[in-house]
Amino acid sequence: MKCMLEGLRAVHSDRMVAGPGSGQNDTRSTKVREDADWRETISLHPVVRTHPETGRKLLFVNHSYTVGFEDMTERESCPLLNYLLHHGHQPEFTCRFR
Repeated sequence: MKCMLEGLRAVHSDRMVAGPGSGQNDTRSTKVREDADWRETISLHPVVRTHPETGRKLLFVNHSYTVGFEDMTERESCPLLNYLLHHGHQPEFTCRFR
């Protein structure tokens, strides 16, 4: 069965973790650039990926880098992105190491 999200591409940006004003330098030992020469890096990735070994489908969105979806504004993307992030953070989909 084809997932309705297949073919949808997510917009990933480094501005929330590496951009000026991200506030990340307070907690990082490796400082991010905050000068005028910094430029945002934007890339597009499929929202649904296939694991190369298991063949299982997975969501390729995350809170730190995904800012929206291709051909949608960030505001239009917000409800779907929040839904997918919430869905992926359910305990049965997570793995923890000690």
